[in-house]
Amino acid sequence: MAIAAISGGVGVSGALGWNVFVNGVSGATGTAINNVVYAKSDSILFGGAVSSAGAAFGYGVSNGMATGINSILRPTINSSGWADVGKWAGPSGSNLLIPNNLSTIGSSVGGGFGSEFSNAEINSVKNHMGKK
Repeated sequence: MAIAAISGGVGVSGALGWNVFVNGVSGATGTAINNVVYAKSDSILFGGAVSSAGAAFGYGVSNGMATGINSILRPTINSSGWADVGKWAGPSGSNLLIPNNLSTIGSSVGGGFGSEFSNAEINSVKNHMGKK
């Protein structure tokens, strides 16, 4: 869990490639640590690959959620900063609209769900392949 928290914090500042890289490294590191702690022999390379694939899928879901939520909330305003300070400002300079954080929240939830779902599905396929 500590590895996931660290990779989440480090990955948040980058784009798709950075997130895939960071999660690949964290997946391989987490697998290596689990192998030592629980006396397992899981593939470190596969652990990194699963985490990278999960990050890529989650990143796509996250961007889709943000775009969808933004489209629903402001279908006629085509500016990504429609609620930023200084835009739609009243006479006092204060923003008449509160900042819209719903797309950020929705994309975070969607991205986490997408990443975890894809990781579980890949691991499920791997487990079924091992049982013939």
